[in-house]
Amino acid sequence: TPGELLNCELIDTADRVQIKDSNQGLGMSFDQEISDSLGVWGRLGYQDPDVSQFDKALQFGFVKTNLFAGRSKDELALGYGSTFPSDRYKKATGFSDNEQYLELYYKYVLSGDGSTTGFHISPDIQIIVNPGGNTNIDPVFVYGLRLQSHF
Repeated sequence: TPGELLNCELIDTADRVQIKDSNQGLGMSFDQEISDSLGVWGRLGYQDPDVSQFDKALQFGFVKTNLFAGRSKDELALGYGSTFPSDRYKKATGFSDNEQYLELYYKYVLSGDGSTTGFHISPDIQIIVNPGGNTNIDPVFVYGLRLQSHF
């Protein structure tokens, strides 16, 4: 039926997670350069648990440049994140574990400065553990390739 966040036909209607027309939340973010070639970042987020399946989030990671001689604009980055299920989602699905994410990418700058001009390519791998908060599902591997052009 419309308005349901999940397809939970076997779950009592009173226990189903519902979608509202709007959602509100709060987020905090920081990025800090540690040296000329190393930076760290972090994010915290919270959103309405009556609307969101996962109402809290935490992410952090690092970015490294100057890994190879002559490749000062390239970047290697590693990030970790976790999202936490809302109480309503846990009750509706029985899945109470947090989703966890790990992402590794390399940005290869073909031309330009690597951020505001030129062209770069970024192979990427992501691993998602406990998809949907369900520990019975094997980790999911996502492979990507991003092409970006600035002009």
